[in-house]
Amino acid sequence: MKGPLLIIGIGLAGTGKSIILKEVASKFVNLFYIDKDDIHNSFILDKNLEKRENKEFYDKFIRLQGYKAMFEIAKQNLIIGKNVILDGYLIDKLNTSWFEQLLKNLEDTPHQKKFIYFYCDKDLIFDRLKKRNYWRDKNKLKDKNSFFKYYEKDSKHVQDFNFDLKLDTSKNINDVTNEFIKVVEKWMNY
Repeated sequence: MKGPLLIIGIGLAGTGKSIILKEVASKFVNLFYIDKDDIHNSFILDKNLEKRENKEFYDKFIRLQGYKAMFEIAKQNLIIGKNVILDGYLIDKLNTSWFEQLLKNLEDTPHQKKFIYFYCDKDLIFDRLKKRNYWRDKNKLKDKNSFFKYYEKDSKHVQDFNFDLKLDTSKNINDVTNEFIKVVEKWMNY
């Protein structure tokens, strides 16, 4: 192994990535889990921003700074030999100079980097988001046509990115999780 493992989990809300990544992190003693939502929410002092009513401010300041904080926390853990899972959306940042700079900031820290893409059928994502009923999903769920436009737009961002693993979460989440745990064990040389 060439340094600790950095797993970057990427996918739309409702694909099951957080459920799977948290479960995987719980199975390994030396695996530090960092969630985008926890980082972003820690920056929010104004409750109106919590509901992302001021989307321009959220996108320009909180979202970008949150991602930078995630990667810096990951770097500090990699330096001390911890394996790290980053759980974030990041789809619209792939193949951008901004994202490349985040990755470049990790270059002086020896580690293995693995990009995981979580995906499933758009109808299933829509149903999952409706069922979980989070305030942050309300804008995406105004109607099915709006959601499908959001889904298609974001799906285009991932087409040209080279993922190490793509996980179809349309299947049973427990089965997908167990498959992924076996992959992580190999990556970590267990």
